[in-house]
Amino acid sequence: MVADRDRAHDQGTMTQSEEQLRRRLDEAEAEIGRLRRREQHFVAAQRISHVGSYDFEIASNTNDWSDQLYLIYGHEPGAFMATYERFLSMVHPDDREKILSVHQKALAEVSAYEMEERILWPDGQVRTLASWGEVVPDAEGRPARMVGICWDITEQKATAEALQRSSQRFQQLIQSAPDVVLVLDDEGNVLQANERLTSVLGWSPTALVGRPVTEVLPGGLVDGRTTALRHDGSDVPVDISTSRIAAEEGEVVAAFLRDVTDRQQAEALALQVHDAEVRRRHALEINDNVVQGLASIVYLLDLGRHHAAHAAAQHTLQAARSMMSDLLLEAGQAGELRPGELVRGQGHVGVLVERPPEPTAPRPGALRVLLADDADDIRLLLRLNLKTEVGFDVVGEAVDGAQAVELAEQLQPDAVVLDLSMPVMDGLQAIPELLRVCPGVRIVVLSGFDESRMKDAALQRGAHAYLEKGQAISALVTELARLFPDHGLRREAAPEDPESDGGLAFDNDMVVHELRTPLTVITGMLSTLRDRMDVLPSATTSELVQAGLRNARQMSDLLDVVSDARHASHGQLPVMPEPTDVGALVRSTVSDLCASHTWPPVEVDASEGLVAEVDPVRVRQVIANLLGNAVRYGTRAWVAVRPAGASLEITVADDGPGVPPGREAELFGKFSRLGRPGPGMGLGLYISRELARAHGGELTLRRDGRTTFVLTLPLRQEAAVGPR
Repeated sequence: MVADRDRAHDQGTMTQSEEQLRRRLDEAEAEIGRLRRREQHFVAAQRISHVGSYDFEIASNTNDWSDQLYLIYGHEPGAFMATYERFLSMVHPDDREKILSVHQKALAEVSAYEMEERILWPDGQVRTLASWGEVVPDAEGRPARMVGICWDITEQKATAEALQRSSQRFQQLIQSAPDVVLVLDDEGNVLQANERLTSVLGWSPTALVGRPVTEVLPGGLVDGRTTALRHDGSDVPVDISTSRIAAEEGEVVAAFLRDVTDRQQAEALALQVHDAEVRRRHALEINDNVVQGLASIVYLLDLGRHHAAHAAAQHTLQAARSMMSDLLLEAGQAGELRPGELVRGQGHVGVLVERPPEPTAPRPGALRVLLADDADDIRLLLRLNLKTEVGFDVVGEAVDGAQAVELAEQLQPDAVVLDLSMPVMDGLQAIPELLRVCPGVRIVVLSGFDESRMKDAALQRGAHAYLEKGQAISALVTELARLFPDHGLRREAAPEDPESDGGLAFDNDMVVHELRTPLTVITGMLSTLRDRMDVLPSATTSELVQAGLRNARQMSDLLDVVSDARHASHGQLPVMPEPTDVGALVRSTVSDLCASHTWPPVEVDASEGLVAEVDPVRVRQVIANLLGNAVRYGTRAWVAVRPAGASLEITVADDGPGVPPGREAELFGKFSRLGRPGPGMGLGLYISRELARAHGGELTLRRDGRTTFVLTLPLRQEAAVGPR
């Protein structure tokens, strides 16, 4: 039994030992798994970072290379036994001695090392590597192993060399440039200057480095014409252009200064020649347009042909006024003249002789008028004419603006007839002063400048009316009668001008602006074709011609709009109705417009077969106007055609912001945009409504959740249509 117990005990002990051994084996396998995963992570990290590693055992001359290191040297992993001799055989012959020296030094000092070497791939390709390593000692401190990492820097090396070459070329360009070149940091300090600085500004390039650029450019670094300072303090006119350039130390500013002393002298000489030519041309124009006209007036008066002399005088006056406007434009006075710019050095010398009038007692209730004009003849003629008119008294005359203010304060006239161009103080300066010293006075400007140039300026300063010199005296009487309706002044009714615009009052600035853009494009196209026809590709030439044609058509369309608006204001818009399939017309119109423009989606609901007697050209014009507005202000548009009893309706809708409440009445007005920016002259809806009415129909605005315009047209024309 004892033996049985011993056997059982031994078996239990063995079972316990087996379990312990099994647990240790499981733990070892788990540790091996963890090590394998770490090794996989290490290999993946090397592959991703393109970094290889090595562990060289010096005593056995065996080298443990990572897979990535084999690839860096141009071989498959494990392709050879990586001994030290095999390693040296792959190093570029010119670098082997350097590598041996680095390794020997590290072994002697048992220290870390880093190096850069070129290697040869099997295909002969040269690659550049960077390495870092260290010598690991044994227990006695003697070198035992060399471990390290290595990575390929071929591309980085090539990039650095390219930057170096670029920097060298940049330096060569700076030094060979014909202009002064300054390289500045963001604070405006000079980092570098070329030798041209010495010959132009007298500075040594090295002397200016580190100093602010304002020492040579007091006005700062601004592109364009400015003045530079020489080292001796004298001025030099220069043209400056700047640009930002990427450099090794970051982005810098390169400034190029060109001495324009000679150019300025040449420009001044050219300007003198030009001025002489302009004066000669002006003298010839004065002879042709004024002197000859005045001679004709004298001859007509000698013959007693007073009506013809008056007509010739009006023609000569208009020619002189046009010349004056042209001269102001050439002098750079494209807009209105400002107060003080009309002061002249000497007044006009009179040639008419009149015996001074006998003093007369003031007439009760007469309108008391002060005349202010430096021209003696003008004052005389105004006085003579106003005295023949019932209800006027000329209470004083002034020869300049300052005297006019003084007399107005003394005499307190009802009205002042005021010239603009006078000595001492011009009319624009005098207007607010007259209103200050004589409250309630009415000022009528009578000037040689045409209305388009000076009327707005005079009215803004406080004048109540503006007349051009040369108009009939009755025009002055009419204005005074308008300003003083309670005085019972005689007022002649002006005959209606058959050529008037019927209240259209064209906005000339707007018309000129709209025509200038396509005209500028056409001019640019033609200039390019003229100057570069022999070097432009045929495709480019064709594109320029097409662009010119498009802009020419745009100008033609603008002129058609102006013409239509003028006819519409007289009720003379021509329409030529004919039986037309309106649905097909609408579909083709929308299709053509969408094909020639980049527009948002346009949905069309127009069944064919709805025939009406309309002018297809004019209806297409209305649809184009309405649809153009819809896509300009909305993101989608809808067009529909539906019968409506004895009429049909064409609706054009959009999802835009719509017409502001309370402004519907302005919508169809002339030159109306409701304050919205954009192309066009604001005549589209005005003309469209008039075209609808010329057909016997109407154009209205409907609010139905969208902005909807409704064009109503009769199916049949019961009476003749056309000019209304």
